[in-house]
Amino acid sequence: MPYLGPAPEKLTNKDLDGGKLVLDADADTSITADTDDQIDIQIAGADDFQFTANTFTAQSGSTIAAQALTATSIAPATADGAALGSASAEFSDLYLADGGVIYFGNDQEIKLTHSADTGLILKHTATADDKPISLVFQTGEEDMAADDVLGKISFQAPDEENATDAQLVAAEIAAVSEGDFSSSSNATKLSFRTGASEAASEKMSLSSAGILTIQGEGSNTTNATQGVLKFWANLSGAGTPALDDSFNCASVTDNGSGDRSIVIANDMASANFASLAAMPLDGNTNGNRGAGGYQISAQAAGSSRYVCMSGSTGSGDGLVSDAFTTEGIGGAGDLS
Repeated sequence: MPYLGPAPEKLTNKDLDGGKLVLDADADTSITADTDDQIDIQIAGADDFQFTANTFTAQSGSTIAAQALTATSIAPATADGAALGSASAEFSDLYLADGGVIYFGNDQEIKLTHSADTGLILKHTATADDKPISLVFQTGEEDMAADDVLGKISFQAPDEENATDAQLVAAEIAAVSEGDFSSSSNATKLSFRTGASEAASEKMSLSSAGILTIQGEGSNTTNATQGVLKFWANLSGAGTPALDDSFNCASVTDNGSGDRSIVIANDMASANFASLAAMPLDGNTNGNRGAGGYQISAQAAGSSRYVCMSGSTGSGDGLVSDAFTTEGIGGAGDLS
């Protein structure tokens, strides 16, 4: 090749002896090896990259941009020393193999494991007592108002081959604010939602006060707390009465033949509750005119008194009886 002037010197086996090799016209891009077993690359006057034995390091402020990167491991220089992506340069997808694990923490005590063909397992690996796994759903809202959803878990089959209803959210569990949050209130209910031919809607809820409301007939709802017995007792009635089994009953008082008082352990809200009583077949001790029963004779917030009545033999009234082998009584209403 012809040249104007002398031909350039051929650089062959040139020993720079730690000197700088300048690569561009304004002398701000160079390669230097003035430290033994280390090559430094300077671009635009800044130290950007460094080679040492088996290691390529991007210096502070520098970035490695690659279409593909093949390595057995990628690690920061120090613990908590590098970020994967940034707020303006995000990765798109992450692919992990069967059984892949993501570890969290300097001790890797929290791990998220892929269970092949099944799902994910979240585990706290510490073996000491009181080390449960905790998963917290947080909202960034700064003004929680009534009916705002703090978080929810939804269940859906979006790939179902039958479209429309089949692909809607079929079930949800949601935490819903019951009112405006304040420094003294974070009242929240849990809303349990299911779908039939619809997006899942509320069928049951548990309020901040512990009231369980369930779907009744049609569009009506039922307060399950009010709908259950608040006390009940099964007694051996013949002779001296005794509690065989009970709930919220402190004791039974024998007021005389066939006359009992159930002492309620945790009082009802008032005396205006419903007492329900039943008697066995042996309650009809006086023939077949009619079966016996109970007569509620007195109620107070803390007790229910009843009289055992046997069946009558003719047209007369039943008789007070102390012969029942088994008696049962309960009460429905509000507790105090």
